[in-house]
Amino acid sequence: MKPLFKILTILTLINFISINSLKSQTNHIHIKDMILMPDENLHVNDTINKYYKLVVKIDSASLGNRIFLLFGTVVNQGNILSTQGYFQNSGNNYVINYNNVSYPITNYSIVLPISFPKSYFPSLQFLTVYVEEANGVISNKLYYSFNP
Repeated sequence: MKPLFKILTILTLINFISINSLKSQTNHIHIKDMILMPDENLHVNDTINKYYKLVVKIDSASLGNRIFLLFGTVVNQGNILSTQGYFQNSGNNYVINYNNVSYPITNYSIVLPISFPKSYFPSLQFLTVYVEEANGVISNKLYYSFNP
């Protein structure tokens, strides 16, 4: 229970700190923050795959069309794994359709489960995340290093 409490505390803190900066929207979508957390609690007996929870903060879901996740040996490359999710309007709310499952965008946050084979390590070095708008404009890119 303690890991879940820590994760919820971190997400609440990030939400509290960034909510005011997110309110000042621009004409283009902007990724404000990204966290990749291990999510092994439900999969402790799985010796084949690694599981993560990706949290991405954006400033305007209404501008988004697709979110890209590029896992590669260098930044901006999806040469190990490349995946994407689609923004969808669901009434007054937005969701991300990722792997045929809809994940709600809540308080500017996108939370996606990520899994891939452990065999991708040690080649896997970076995660690159960015969003594409409906008009083709690309957001800023955020990076995660698997070997800090």
